[in-house]
Amino acid sequence: MSTADELLNQIPAKSVGHILDKLLECRRNLKAGKTASVPYTTLYLHNGLIMQGWLLDIQEDQGVSWVLLQISDDPTRAPVSVGYVAVSSIIAITLYHVTDILQSLSFGAIELPVAEAIPTRIALRQQASDLAQSLSLNQITIDFESFPDNELYRYRVFQMLENLGSVVRELQKSNLAREALSEQVESITLAYGEVNEVSLSNQSLLIKFDNLLSERELINQITTTLK
Repeated sequence: MSTADELLNQIPAKSVGHILDKLLECRRNLKAGKTASVPYTTLYLHNGLIMQGWLLDIQEDQGVSWVLLQISDDPTRAPVSVGYVAVSSIIAITLYHVTDILQSLSFGAIELPVAEAIPTRIALRQQASDLAQSLSLNQITIDFESFPDNELYRYRVFQMLENLGSVVRELQKSNLAREALSEQVESITLAYGEVNEVSLSNQSLLIKFDNLLSERELINQITTTLK
């Protein structure tokens, strides 16, 4: 299964109203100068007509919510033409080429930053090496063979390394925790596991995870594992 298929499988079905709200959020982000895009859209109306173009705004006027659309029947051409339609008259909506807004459309389900480069294995190994040096550990290793081989899990490993650095630095602020880490942990290994868990053996801390642990969850599991 391709990465695109994996992402599409994480998008939930939502009402037309929810999707319009997301499109408006994209438009406002674009107006604010943020990295954003508004996809070409087809609106299907109760009377059987359709309207196509790019959402510009949604406003309430005289007690009715209206969509303002830049009208075009060609997604490669954006003429200076606009159309107005009542939100209540829209029964369905189609969005085209939505790669850049998949995260937004997933309503929190998609972690993968579609618009950003996903770290390679080499980049992750370098990140782990740099982190180990900054934390005064012998090494931090990533058991890549245990993880599914796709971009989503490489991104989760990247996030886990980020969280791990923050967590260990936070623990090192406490004399007791710093002493426990220094005496009991020489290396850390990240590996895939269906159940998130942290274990310690031969001064090596093993962190298994599927879904990303929050910093608080990671702190709790590490402190519980340390003697």
